Amino acid sequence: MRNYVTQAEVHSAADDINETGENPSVKAIRKTLGRGSFSTIQHHLKGWIPKGQRDSLPPVPPAMMIVVETLAADIWHLSLQTADGVAAEITEEVQRGRDEARSAADALAERVDDLQTKALEANALIATLTQSIAEREEQIQAFQEWGRSIELELAKKSAEVEVLRRTLTEFGVGLKVEAFDADEHEYD
Repeated sequence: MRNYVTQAEVHSAADDINETGENPSVKAIRKTLGRGSFSTIQHHLKGWIPKGQRDSLPPVPPAMMIVVETLAADIWHLSLQTADGVAAEITEEVQRGRDEARSAADALAERVDDLQTKALEANALIATLTQSIAEREEQIQAFQEWGRSIELELAKKSAEVEVLRRTLTEFGVGLKVEAFDADEHEYD
């Protein structure tokens, strides 16, 4: 609720109070209006003329009415021009803001599309790498199993060679058996 009171409001309240036979004081006007500062009400009350005295004033000359009407029309015209100018500035500012927002939204949408494309590409690469890792792990496991079977076979063959060496030594066969070498076999 606004606190400010206009001159017209103060004069109307003073007229109402005066018609009841009371003195239109600042305190009485503030009580009637329910708002306004005492100093503002007092300032507006200084220009108040009781309604009975206003009615007894001579009529406003027609030439003065023309001047007042012309002045009012000029003020109204200037007010409309000012309002139109302010409205045009606000409209331009809103349009610029809307254009900037659209531009930013378009750039953001393009960035989102790029990121979605990159995410899809990254997911495809991850799937390919995951498959490749699984295949390599299978190969490693197969090589480890193959290595264990070779080690087992080598242990068996080494045991067989040792058994043969002992057997040959026991029978006193004059063959010379040298240490078994996996890369090279020599017999004398």
